[in-house]
Amino acid sequence: MKNYIYRDKEFKILSKTVDNATKCSITDVYDDGFSVELYTDEDYKINESVELYSITDMGLLYFETIVKEIQGKVLRLWAPPTYKFLQRREYTRVSINKDLVLTAQNGEEIMVSLLDISAGGLKLASPKQLELSSLYDLELELEKNKKIICKFQPVRMEVNPQAYIISGRFQLLTNVDRVWLVQYCFKKQLEENNK
Repeated sequence: MKNYIYRDKEFKILSKTVDNATKCSITDVYDDGFSVELYTDEDYKINESVELYSITDMGLLYFETIVKEIQGKVLRLWAPPTYKFLQRREYTRVSINKDLVLTAQNGEEIMVSLLDISAGGLKLASPKQLELSSLYDLELELEKNKKIICKFQPVRMEVNPQAYIISGRFQLLTNVDRVWLVQYCFKKQLEENNK
């Protein structure tokens, strides 16, 4: 673990409520933990459980720990008891079956079927070809009362007899929504693995 906890290493951090998700970087490392400086002003509490994620050469590093002290934007965290590498790709990807509407720049609405999703983007089936590198408006509601509004940019397309299979990335996705998606996909992956 010490190989991945070092000064200036960047992490995404969030509490269980996800409302105060942000990025941070390590400022100091101690025998019993480390300190991070938050990139934005967020409301963390002493003894609060937090989750941290970071990209490494081994994949997406994930662990939970507890806030020990707070001084402004600097949090001192306990060393995590355990950690895991979720996967080699940057974000966990999960299968999902949901219909949604993309809106093209000219206002045309295109009904598509969502095939899988990650915090970086999604794969979908479309009855019509989408323009690569164009931006489409997207509203996505994966859970009740949680709507994500952003842009979808197609980057790869395959054709099969039933539909166009299109992979793309999110654009203009807020940091809070991206971290919410990381947590959502991770939980879905755990549910699948425990079936």
